[in-house]
Amino acid sequence: MDLKAQEFQQDKEAALLASSLRSGPRAQTLPEKQVVVISGTPAGGFAVIGPFDGYTNAAETWADAYIGAFDWWVVQLQEPEGF
Repeated sequence: MDLKAQEFQQDKEAALLASSLRSGPRAQTLPEKQVVVISGTPAGGFAVIGPFDGYTNAAETWADAYIGAFDWWVVQLQEPEGF
């Protein structure tokens, strides 16, 4: 499997994991929030991954499984005023 195909497969698996985490039982019981994982550094640039619906643990679980580095954090999305 070439590098491009391997990256595609990893992205596909990550999307499936994120989807399953969003629809888990805890997501049904907690208030709806949308959070994203932000990864990167100021020098190297940032990547925004998500949104994850429901609860922060889904985003953290995904980041632990697929990023595995210390340079990521979870941020709640804010709606623009008037919504």
